[in-house]
Amino acid sequence: MAAKPAPDHTSTIPGPATTSGRRQPTAALVLLCLAQFMVLLDVSIVNVALPTIGTQLHLADVGIDWVVNAYAVVFGGFLLLGGRTGDLLGRRRTFLTGVALFTLASLGCGLAATGTELIALRAAAGFGAAVMAPAVLSLIAENFPEPHERARAIGIWGAISGLGSGAGMLLGGILTSTAGWPWVFYVNIPVGLLILAALPRVTTRSTPAAAPRTFDAPGALTVTGALLLLVYGLSQAPEHGWASPAVAGCLAAGAALLAAFVRIEAHAAQPLLPLPLLRIPSLRGAAICGGLLYTGAFAVWVQIAVYLQRLWHYSAVRTGLAILICNIAIVLAARLTQRYIPRTGPRPLLLTGIVCLALATAAYARLPLHGSYAVDLLAPLLLNGLGLGLTSVTVAAAGMSDVPADRSGTASGILNTTRQIGGAIGLALAGTVAAAGTSSYTHHHPTQTDAALLHGYHLSFALLAALAVAALLAAITLFRPTNRTSAAAR
Repeated sequence: MAAKPAPDHTSTIPGPATTSGRRQPTAALVLLCLAQFMVLLDVSIVNVALPTIGTQLHLADVGIDWVVNAYAVVFGGFLLLGGRTGDLLGRRRTFLTGVALFTLASLGCGLAATGTELIALRAAAGFGAAVMAPAVLSLIAENFPEPHERARAIGIWGAISGLGSGAGMLLGGILTSTAGWPWVFYVNIPVGLLILAALPRVTTRSTPAAAPRTFDAPGALTVTGALLLLVYGLSQAPEHGWASPAVAGCLAAGAALLAAFVRIEAHAAQPLLPLPLLRIPSLRGAAICGGLLYTGAFAVWVQIAVYLQRLWHYSAVRTGLAILICNIAIVLAARLTQRYIPRTGPRPLLLTGIVCLALATAAYARLPLHGSYAVDLLAPLLLNGLGLGLTSVTVAAAGMSDVPADRSGTASGILNTTRQIGGAIGLALAGTVAAAGTSSYTHHHPTQTDAALLHGYHLSFALLAALAVAALLAAITLFRPTNRTSAAAR
């Protein structure tokens, strides 16, 4: 008796829209993965360069944080608008516009003469990334209509996504130590120009959705303003205290804007976030689970980079090399995921990945003041990479599995938004907890500076481990083995 074929869990990922022109899917995938790599690289590449940037541009600690936060907040805030724009105006056109904006902003960042200029241009780069990123998954779906080929392509995309987040630290360290910090931004320029020149030759041109071309600007501005206020309030808490008018006012205003955003979306004729779309269980579950995951995962990268330089006194290059093993694990795990996800579905791989992330982060919370890389850090980094490789692919595959093709750009924007918003809030939370822990320890042990820093990092990593456990509980609850996803909501 012939063996029963394995169930195909990717067959419901949205297929191609109406297209015209030539299609060379392999070349298109290479370029799209390059774009995804560039977007995520820009989140992490500045991490190891921050001390140098702060010194040369005379930025205080809060200002240095906003070199990262300005990009992450604007990126997360405008992703939904980027996804909606791709659905209405055509994904390839929108994608290329985003690449052009991102490339120009990267040039400006490298030329920035003051901290204020750099932060403003980082925000502009975040806007370009928000226009570009949601179209990537949609273009992959369009260029790979066959389910198994599409699963393979999404697996490669997931590997590049994880690699971009990690490789930024290594590349940032090398560029900062050799060519100077502006080159952490200049490196985007040749990649952007290559994509602009080559992508129209190898991808089909999407036909825009037959819908009114209206854009929910109030929704985009409201959600971005809410995120800015929340992150700013969290970042100011260690200096001013939670009860201070500045912090409490920012947090309250941010919460009010979030409530206003939900109300705007409920009544808008063409909403940025169609609330019925969240009735799709797979998309809703992936958004919640992914948001919790990246609230912790993004902050871990920043914390580890700074920890190694401040407490283990690693150079920028050595820090990047130390984390390289994590990047290798990400690629290997993503490759395994793309092979097995059509057979098992995303749930078991997702749960395994989250457990790996939780264990790795808990291990970081026990790092010693003067430790050994092989004994104390190697195993957590391997677990971290394995977890990121597994989760980056499975969250995307699960979230897009039941989304109709004409809403794939919006759905991709939702998934990317939860990742970026989670990352921005997680970074602010981790920094706040670390600063508060360090300050408290210093108050009782004023001469033990390094021990105080270590105490702050331990508290921060413990918080991030708790977020990974919350993501695990969400995944267990929202992705049940017998769950059947609903018909696509419109």
